[in-house]
Amino acid sequence: MVDVEYAILKAMRVNYQNKIRCMWKNSVFLFSILFVLFGMAEEARAADHYVRTGATGSANGNDWTNAYADLPQTLVRGDVYYIADGTYQDRLFGTALNGTKTITIKKAIASDHGAAADWQAQYGDGQANFGNLEFSTGYWVFDGQTGGGPGSWNSGFGFRLNHTSEHGVVLGNNADNVTMRHVEVIGNLTDGVQGFRLTGADNFTLSYYSMNQIGNCPFFLVPVSNFVAEYGYVGKFSGSGANHSEIASIWGGVTGSMTFRYNVFTSVTSTGGIMWDNNNDHNARLNVYGNVFANLPSSGVWDNGANGLIGGWTGGNGEDFYNAKIYNNSFINTSGRIFTDFITRSGDNVAANNLFYNSSAPGYADIQTHNYNHYINSGGSQGEANGTSSSGGDPFVDYVNLNFALKAATAAGQTLGSPYTLDALGITRGADGTWDRGAFEFGSEGLSDTVAPIITQVAAIQSITRDNTPNYTFSSTEAGVISYVGDCSVTNISAANANNAITLNALKRGTHSDCSIKVTDAANNQSASLSIPPFTITFRSDLNLDRSVNVSDFGLLNTYYGTGNSAGDINLDGKVDMIDFGIMRTEYGGTM
Repeated sequence: MVDVEYAILKAMRVNYQNKIRCMWKNSVFLFSILFVLFGMAEEARAADHYVRTGATGSANGNDWTNAYADLPQTLVRGDVYYIADGTYQDRLFGTALNGTKTITIKKAIASDHGAAADWQAQYGDGQANFGNLEFSTGYWVFDGQTGGGPGSWNSGFGFRLNHTSEHGVVLGNNADNVTMRHVEVIGNLTDGVQGFRLTGADNFTLSYYSMNQIGNCPFFLVPVSNFVAEYGYVGKFSGSGANHSEIASIWGGVTGSMTFRYNVFTSVTSTGGIMWDNNNDHNARLNVYGNVFANLPSSGVWDNGANGLIGGWTGGNGEDFYNAKIYNNSFINTSGRIFTDFITRSGDNVAANNLFYNSSAPGYADIQTHNYNHYINSGGSQGEANGTSSSGGDPFVDYVNLNFALKAATAAGQTLGSPYTLDALGITRGADGTWDRGAFEFGSEGLSDTVAPIITQVAAIQSITRDNTPNYTFSSTEAGVISYVGDCSVTNISAANANNAITLNALKRGTHSDCSIKVTDAANNQSASLSIPPFTITFRSDLNLDRSVNVSDFGLLNTYYGTGNSAGDINLDGKVDMIDFGIMRTEYGGTM
């Protein structure tokens, strides 16, 4: 049988040699193809690296035993760095760009800690602490993986930033396309020290965060384009006559959109809240929706008598306040000015579907359109055609303990389009026939929700596959966060109330039989575990999926040669050519 296989291979080799001679006459790319055939390495694949305080191995970052003791100064574009519990140095992230390849830095947790087999649970049951962070290049993801949002506004964060004499997070010019999530920022009320300082960085998203004891503005955005802060909590920050500050200072050439959604703001001081100046571009939009502004017993400082909670500056130096969309926010015990009402130049500003409870009557001098708002002991309906009001009655489930859901439906608010259609718990506004007013849709009591999502398989992974990043599809009865057990993981951990098609991160060749997933909803209810049926990742050249690369695979590849048939396209470049033969030549004889 060996002699027969040898004879067949020899004949095929002659056939391939003839094809090469033909290509010599017809293609200027022969040299590169021959290079591939005789030893060109396969493209580098994204890799996992490991960082652990106190690691005593070889410090090459290849596994948890030999982890880096701290993040290297230069990181690899496209790779993932898992960080164990511990304390790490201040960091300047300045690795040069490589196209759009993103560097991902993750807190290692039980359900996602990389593929290294020497993981130990104690590496991921606490926090990873940093000081100040600065980004001078773009395309980064900094993900603490746990903590923040409804139900855990101030707890459970995987990453914590402790900053004193420097701004907590700084993004300079060209630090575009950065995402941070599940991070806690703690200052010491040092004058002038900001939480997030962006000066020329575009496309920044901050999710599931908390900031407390900030010495100046939690957000200083001068200038920026396309900024999102969501599912966050802002507590005490410092300001004075000599040290002006506000929740967000936004000016200096903004473009695109600035979005604050699904946040809880519990402290306001000095200048005020979200201050907006788009004098250079009146089409730039300020979106403020689904937030809670609450003067709580735990707030620490509340003094918004200056410019208010949402607005801008006087306009004497050229400041303008245009195109602010203020929808479905809840204002609780907010004494003092709510909307700035002394701006020199303003226009196209709208406030609708907001709920005011035990608050000052808002002034609308610089809000050109307002309607469908609800006022409880907050100065009456302000002459709105569809405004409603009452003299008392607490409408919230338990706002003192940060549950801002409604006890009962409100009068119907104004139906709006995307992106305003969901509340912070992912509940579709108006799905029950009434679009409620305030930050949370009635029926999204959420934190008293005890019903766990139900997840079921829709499409399994093929039992034997050449794809080392296979697709898996499951359905969930609720939106939530996906967690994983075993050696399977994905980058996108969000699940929708629908079918969810997920792509697993790159896996090693072999059989994977310990993969399972769960979904946790916004009320921290976790589904039962859904096991992913076992599957085997075979060689890329194993065209007949018999777990080996042999003569039969060469025969199939010969059949597909010169076509775009995906069954023979080993390197997934859309064609079957000599590069595929080169890969098969390297893998020939492999048996699992």
